[in-house]
Amino acid sequence: MAASNQERKRIRRLLAAHAVFLGLLPPLLGWTSFGTENQIEQIPLVLRALDPGYLVRDYFVSANMSYGPRTFYTGLVALGARVMPLPLVFLLGACVARGLIAWVTSLTALHLFRSPLAAMLAATVAVLTMACVLGCDADDPDKLCCTCMREAHCLY
Repeated sequence: MAASNQERKRIRRLLAAHAVFLGLLPPLLGWTSFGTENQIEQIPLVLRALDPGYLVRDYFVSANMSYGPRTFYTGLVALGARVMPLPLVFLLGACVARGLIAWVTSLTALHLFRSPLAAMLAATVAVLTMACVLGCDADDPDKLCCTCMREAHCLY
């Protein structure tokens, strides 16, 4: 029984290390950007949270600063931006989010398939497969970013 518990702990440590690696891999490969995609609409809100005089007469910023779905995210990013540069806050947030997605996916796959290899593969696919981003350019194949298209390509 003790060997079984030690083996489980070893597998969980392996999966945790893999999740950390997956969380750090996209930035190391240059797959991250600042001020693009969904960040473009969050940055003015964060800057307003840091400085109440920022874009006072802007309708979008003023309307979204009231209580709504962006309130907590804006507050969290602004809290981080008080101690470090905003691009670094977005980078760390992305790394932590990818790492947690990999960790939860690997634990779920381990529970379902009872295989550490299947858990690592599931986490890798979950993190490295790009999600569909609003505003992606479907006319340019280099910018096509929908998961379904990438997965269909992987099947061939």
